[in-house]
Amino acid sequence: MNGGGGSMPESDRALERLQRIVGRVLRAGAVLSTALMALGLVLTLMSLPSAWSDPPLELGLVILMATPVANVVVSGLEYLVERDWKFVLLTAVVLLILAGSLAVAIMQRAS
Repeated sequence: MNGGGGSMPESDRALERLQRIVGRVLRAGAVLSTALMALGLVLTLMSLPSAWSDPPLELGLVILMATPVANVVVSGLEYLVERDWKFVLLTAVVLLILAGSLAVAIMQRAS
């Protein structure tokens, strides 16, 4: 609250909106990855073939690892909408670093 009885400044509303969106992305990623990994665990405990239990486990892990990347993308898009160029640049740099890390991991695995 700003104590003046007026409305919230535009920058505060934008930050609050970004926090809500990022919170939703985090929550969705956590819930979906947890549900998939739980399903994979139950299928494993039921002694079903790994062809049945591995896909939900693997997808759950991929979603869990992709959730922070999705947060960076969502943040960058929101900063773009807000025309906050400094943070657009910063999120682009973070995405480049993440993409570079992924590329190195893929190249190392291939060799």
